[in-house]
Amino acid sequence: MPTENPAPRTAVIGLGAMGLPMARRLAAALPVTVFDIAAERRALVTAEGAAEADTPAGAARDADVVLLAVRDQAQVDAALFGTDCAASVLRPGAVVVLTSTVGPEAARATADRLAELSVHLVDAPVSGGPTRAGNGDLLIVVGAAEEARALAAPVLLRAVQGSTTVALVTTAGLVTPLLARTDLSPQQLALVCLAMGAGGLSVSHINDAGYWMFTKLVGLDVVAGLRTWTVLTTAMGLIGFALTALLWQVM
Repeated sequence: MPTENPAPRTAVIGLGAMGLPMARRLAAALPVTVFDIAAERRALVTAEGAAEADTPAGAARDADVVLLAVRDQAQVDAALFGTDCAASVLRPGAVVVLTSTVGPEAARATADRLAELSVHLVDAPVSGGPTRAGNGDLLIVVGAAEEARALAAPVLLRAVQGSTTVALVTTAGLVTPLLARTDLSPQQLALVCLAMGAGGLSVSHINDAGYWMFTKLVGLDVVAGLRTWTVLTTAMGLIGFALTALLWQVM
């Protein structure tokens, strides 16, 4: 039986109509720390196994990924750069996923401020409403640097749909037209492919046939599978992306 590995830490900031169901889905598969100004909303997620914090900084401390689901740019700035803010504790290489619709200029300004801290921004506004968020059936429009986008798209697709093949094929269809308008070198294009592979490897859970094959083979129940196989595949994906991002910087 495999030993448990340290799980990539995820923070969710903002537990409104969209953030709450997304946090609940994430908490079912990964260790999550949540923050919202309303304690009763935090309690709805902690009841399902998530940890809670009373400030954005408390939620983001040691996080690998911060999912931000707030109302507008003013709340984005407050959560990331205000009092007890998330950016003050984020480690270099962390990723902020911005699910709020704030517009391209505001997203670019946020990305520039985070880049000064060596933190990546994935601009990923969501559409579909709370019911579809709870069902894992959201439309997500992803904008990011090429290497960050190549990771984020298959991670999001894998988490919702389950299949690595579907995640990678769909991502390739989304990314290829965008790459055609760039001036990337052959080496950078190869790194984009590797980042896609890292994303497709991550977050294997109960929607994935490989998850069931592994858990049945080693005799794990669903909870133990989430704590071992899901964590292991996600850690491997994040490590793969970190190596890819490092190589991208030296190209």
